[in-house]
Amino acid sequence: MPPFITPDVQHLQVFRATGDNRVFLGLRKENIFHVIFMEEQFGDIYNHGSK
Repeated sequence: MPPFITPDVQHLQVFRATGDNRVFLGLRKENIFHVIFMEEQFGDIYNHGSK
């Protein structure tokens, strides 16, 4: 993890930027969204529920 992900960080944020609804997981610090993980396949990060 990047050094700014310290033990006091309790939550990361989800951002969707594409039409297939896959997720970018990261942390926003001021005006920058730092991407930590990009979903390769829909559902890799968490269960999105059924459609």
